Amino acid sequence: MKTALIHHPIFQKHDTGEGHPETSKRYEAIMDALQSNKEFYESLTTLEAEKVSKGIIQAAHTPEHFKRVEGAFENGVERLDADTVVSLHSFEAAIYGAGGACRAVDAVMR
Repeated sequence: MKTALIHHPIFQKHDTGEGHPETSKRYEAIMDALQSNKEFYESLTTLEAEKVSKGIIQAAHTPEHFKRVEGAFENGVERLDADTVVSLHSFEAAIYGAGGACRAVDAVMR
């Protein structure tokens, strides 16, 4: 059984700023650490996350929740709640993140 690395360049643009664990520096550090071990990195199956449809997301979240989250980005909100800091590209990164989860399930089921 192989291990897959599912990623997309948009993940690096979900940058919540200094002092928050979800910074682009964390993504860079993880990718650098993986790539620094060439043998290990080359043993991974690398897959690119794909954007998923609104319908796929609404299979797990209500239409109201989707609309609230999507609207927050359109209105320049910096926090969805006390724990969820967002940036300009966070919504798109989340759409690709959901796609990455779907891609992982598909890969396991094959």
